[in-house]
Amino acid sequence: LEQQQQQLNNSSLGDNDIYHSISPKASMSRHGSIFYDALEAHSVLMLNNDKDELAKLSESESSSSDEDESHAGELDRQISALHQLNPPKIKTKWRRSSLPAGAPDTTNVGLWNIMRKAIGKDLSRIAMPIVLNEPLGLLQKLCEEMEYSDLLDHASQTDEPHLRLVYVVAFIVSTYSSNHYRTGRKNFNPLLGETYECIREDKGWKFIAEQVSHHPPISVCACDSPNFIFSQKIFPDSLNVLTFKKYNETIIWNKCTMCIHNVLSTDRWIDHYGDVLVESSLGIKSRISFLQSDYRTRLNNVVGDVEDVNGRLVHKIFGRWHEELYCGTDKAAKCIWRQ
Repeated sequence: LEQQQQQLNNSSLGDNDIYHSISPKASMSRHGSIFYDALEAHSVLMLNNDKDELAKLSESESSSSDEDESHAGELDRQISALHQLNPPKIKTKWRRSSLPAGAPDTTNVGLWNIMRKAIGKDLSRIAMPIVLNEPLGLLQKLCEEMEYSDLLDHASQTDEPHLRLVYVVAFIVSTYSSNHYRTGRKNFNPLLGETYECIREDKGWKFIAEQVSHHPPISVCACDSPNFIFSQKIFPDSLNVLTFKKYNETIIWNKCTMCIHNVLSTDRWIDHYGDVLVESSLGIKSRISFLQSDYRTRLNNVVGDVEDVNGRLVHKIFGRWHEELYCGTDKAAKCIWRQ
């Protein structure tokens, strides 16, 4: 034990001697050699190097930069070659053919049940079930009338004015066809100043609509095409204007009456009836009569004719506004439009 204690004392004494033998300046230099700034060390190294080493260093740096530039140039050439072999593909616009969600069941939802529960309440403050609306706005619904715009394209390429008016009449009838399948729900009312724009490159036209008044509610829309210009104003007395720039012709017409039957029950259906007068700036005109349907038959019949400037019958038109339209007599009639 005495020998071990003596060895420990000798070792501690040696450490103290070593500690006292180191001067403060030496300790500072030692710590400075460990903790230094990179830029200062780099400058000291540059001062200690001779001219030959500096030249070698500059040559190596220049050669490495030249190699980097050559590699970058080669990479650019390879990328350009790949673009030439595989040119970028042009993305085509995808358009949906149906709504993204199925229609909810409204068999148990009727206005009569809603009105019965709201007896004695302010009708303006009654919240209607959202299932009674379809996921579309009124301005979008107006754009649906351009579904069969190819009829106007055919009319714009028809030199005979009476036959051109027949295609226009077919287009007018086709604008009511979508209502046959929309009896269960109502579209959303647009806000004041709300706009909707639809551009169809495949059909060659651009459609834009706007809600310009709230009381009374007034919506306006316009469709511009190289073949025609169509505009519409929706308010109690609707007005439709169609212009063919090629023939310097303007055609105007009104809307017929739309009636929703059984509005308080779940078995609702829409009927169109009344006369639509189509007048051309060339003096010819057409009268389309939407015949009022019976509750049992619901034929949705429509008849009309095209008259010349003197009022003589030129073409006879008949069909069903939700399905098809024919021009001519019963035996030799030609189908002008079919849904």
